[in-house]
Amino acid sequence: MMGTCPDQDALIAFVAEHEVPVDVRAHIDACPTCQGNVEKLKSVLGLAGFFADEGPTAVAQPIPAAMSERIFTKANAAWLRRHEEEAAVARRRYYSRSVATVVAAVLIQWIVSWLILSLPARAALARLDWWASLSQVLLVTGGCVLVCFVVVQWQRATVKSWRSVLLTCAVVVSLGSSLGFARMQREHIREGLNEMFLDHRWVAFDPRQFNPYPGKERMPTVEELENDLRLLRDEKSGAGFDALITFKANGTFAEIPRLAKKKEVGFKKVIMGVYVNSDKDGNPQKPIEQMQAAIAASPWVDGYCLGHNTTTRLDIEHLRQWMAELRQATGKPVTTTAPLVSYLGERGRPLREIGDWYFPDVRGSWVYGAPPEELIEELHQAVRDVTTLPSDRPVLLKMISCPAAPEPRFTPKGQADFYTWVARDLYLPPGVFLSYYNGFDLPWMSFDDHPAEWSPGQQYVGFFTATGEARPSVEVVRKGFPVQRRP
Repeated sequence: MMGTCPDQDALIAFVAEHEVPVDVRAHIDACPTCQGNVEKLKSVLGLAGFFADEGPTAVAQPIPAAMSERIFTKANAAWLRRHEEEAAVARRRYYSRSVATVVAAVLIQWIVSWLILSLPARAALARLDWWASLSQVLLVTGGCVLVCFVVVQWQRATVKSWRSVLLTCAVVVSLGSSLGFARMQREHIREGLNEMFLDHRWVAFDPRQFNPYPGKERMPTVEELENDLRLLRDEKSGAGFDALITFKANGTFAEIPRLAKKKEVGFKKVIMGVYVNSDKDGNPQKPIEQMQAAIAASPWVDGYCLGHNTTTRLDIEHLRQWMAELRQATGKPVTTTAPLVSYLGERGRPLREIGDWYFPDVRGSWVYGAPPEELIEELHQAVRDVTTLPSDRPVLLKMISCPAAPEPRFTPKGQADFYTWVARDLYLPPGVFLSYYNGFDLPWMSFDDHPAEWSPGQQYVGFFTATGEARPSVEVVRKGFPVQRRP
């Protein structure tokens, strides 16, 4: 058994390389405790020489017992102070590394998620869908990283380390903050879409001077467009609409958003339409020129509608791609219009997924001769059907209308009565909004000239006649048309 460890003076003598008995030297060389004390003394006495003003070579000189005790006391106090400072530095380093680890975990997870979502398919997603997809990716990547940390910790179960626990907590914090941010962005986008419809009176607008038929082609002038817009907007003698929906972006149609937002005109919101034409064989063609014009008009546009009733003849994937290009180029919400039935049920899922809001055509069956009395019940049924749609997007009902001619089935009074019923009796669920069709009669949609294309009442759906005269329905909508206040 090893003997008793030598005292402090013997260790100091050993460190100072003074004469030490052979058995004491042998004990120090063989004893781990003494070796540890020797290393400590080398450090302590090095400080002691400085604090005792003995110079750095004091240890190498013979040290009297009284001197060594004095030196050791001062050195020990200095060593303790230095140890406390080192401990404080270590604590600061530990906490800073902990914070850096959490921040790094958050950034790494976000970078991985954004890289995944930066694939070409991302642009094809509606804004709300994109953030929903981001949430799913965050859950998957965060879960995978968390599993990896758990496996590593399990493999190192014999090692007591807080680092793995810290990294696991960092991943949990990163995942929670990321999901929270994604949810916040979805709510922000939803609020922005609601703002586009709230507190506004929407009307669809086709210029009355337009005529697309060969031999009668005519594009309205900018002055004619502005005069029409003033009539629709005027709150004293006009209809009092403050939000506009268009159908095309070719020719002077491309100027409508700019004209509508002029201070002298006063429209507050504009949804710009981009019409999808067909070739001579009836195949839909990408509206490249209209899309370019729509992009150029983006400073005055609040949202886009690409195509009207196109889903029955246009492949959804083509429509999704074109909408994605428009969305990416403008940063504005984009949707399309189709009959309400196309949105419903499982078969309506692909259509529901491509737009930033639902924009169903709910034009009544007056096109087939149904009288005004039946139109209000059809509209009630349309609202009931809309409530079956997912509530993740707002709904703007499009093409609500009633002709004012030809008599005896349709009259100006019957049209006014219809809009009175809408203002008085139609209940709108939260997130459902109205828009009316059309601002003016459209002579080019003549049943007499083109019976295969238009119904008898098609050219008489305006609040104003083709000459700009106000019908009784103008006063009805100006005073009774419900401003959309439902969130």
